[in-house]
Amino acid sequence: MTEPRFCYVLMCHTRGDAVARNARRIRELSPTSDVMLRYDVPGLMDERACAEMGVQTYEDDITVRWGDWTMVEAQLRALREARRRSDASHFVLLSGQDYPIRDLASWESGVAADGSDAVLDLHGDSPETYTWTWRHLPGPEILRRVTGPLAWRAAHRLPGQLQAVRSPTSHHWYVGVPRRAAAPVPVVKAAVWATLSARAVDRLLAVTDQRPELPRFFRTTRTPDELYTSSVLSAQADLQVRTGRTTYADFPEGASNPEWVDAALLARAADTPAAFVRKMHPDVDPDVLRLADELVDARPSPSH
Repeated sequence: MTEPRFCYVLMCHTRGDAVARNARRIRELSPTSDVMLRYDVPGLMDERACAEMGVQTYEDDITVRWGDWTMVEAQLRALREARRRSDASHFVLLSGQDYPIRDLASWESGVAADGSDAVLDLHGDSPETYTWTWRHLPGPEILRRVTGPLAWRAAHRLPGQLQAVRSPTSHHWYVGVPRRAAAPVPVVKAAVWATLSARAVDRLLAVTDQRPELPRFFRTTRTPDELYTSSVLSAQADLQVRTGRTTYADFPEGASNPEWVDAALLARAADTPAAFVRKMHPDVDPDVLRLADELVDARPSPSH
């Protein structure tokens, strides 16, 4: 049986030195893997330094707005590029602020032995994100500061006909109207970060190319980055999809971002099968990094 090879694809947007630290740790724990850093901020990564530690870089021209369809486009393009560059058996989609907390070589063997094509961290359903057609208000931020509240007031006068929601991470406003047609596939919500077999990646890209109605529908959902990949893959009857966490994060209710990793969060992550933890602060306390590294030796790596 051929030994599994993994490719780690990191979606990066902040502090190149911190991203490089995380990528270096992945390479230490999985020296036979490929690691590719995708970013859209010119000059974010030192390409020569990355090459010297065996990490590939991929500068893209899609400016990502987190929680938006641009995130899906960037992920699909990054996976396509990673698939072109790597003959890995599995591809792991991570953020640049993910940090390993398991022995990755052992974890990889467990994932491969399990035989799953996709390991998805499934979330509770949020029908309003896809039973309505959503579009973000255009224009510069100074204009959206005016048009957004106006849309919100109009939505309160037209309940059931109009909704207006502000993104928790930006000044972008999304306006929704009831959708006339049902989703082309059952909608499944999951975290962005996932572990996929090469077969699953190929299928995801092929279905995207062959069925333009799928991107067209999910482009007008409110959280397409949490809906598209999981829905498309779950609809493939011959793919084995299971529930599981690739990355552990604490996302308090109502918060716009996950909590920063600290000792308490690491203790909670240790009780899960997740191989990574986020968000690791660019200037994280060295003691927190030490505790994360100690988890690698302290924890067995189950396949589930």
